[in-house]
Amino acid sequence: MMYRESVQEGVKKEIETGALVTKEEKLLGIRQLTKKAYEASSDEVRALCKAKVQEERDSKAQVRALGGLRGEGSVPPTNEQYATALEECTGPISQFMQAIQNMTGFEWTVIGAGPDPRLGGKLNALTYHTGVNHKGQNWRDCTPDFIERHLNPYLEFVGTIFRESVSSFCMSIA
Repeated sequence: MMYRESVQEGVKKEIETGALVTKEEKLLGIRQLTKKAYEASSDEVRALCKAKVQEERDSKAQVRALGGLRGEGSVPPTNEQYATALEECTGPISQFMQAIQNMTGFEWTVIGAGPDPRLGGKLNALTYHTGVNHKGQNWRDCTPDFIERHLNPYLEFVGTIFRESVSSFCMSIA
């Protein structure tokens, strides 16, 4: 979208000139440039932005609802709630990772794994990557045998964490 051109590049230039130094200044700069870009955008782009904001709010509400269910003395989330959370978690992860990328200038990868109710309780791994190379590929896309080299060893480790719960988790799905 126009974030990279309108906001990210502008913030980078201000950082390079020394106008934005502290974390607070950088975040304020991002907010100001984002607001300016939004105000200069078309009605169609604004509508898309509003829809995305609503999607993020709905996603956060779902996460809060699941978090609330996991409190002490409460009922654990259902498989359906876990499945919904897995489908909707990319929104908050994306937002968080973009903020971290903007703050640090680093590229990041997040790997998560656990019993997936969408796969009958079998272990599954999900990845999220920031940054793409000159060919438009992220780390997973351009790494030969990414699953064998990185995800499978991680799944083996996660399997040691969920060893007992995987079987009961699978049983609760059936």
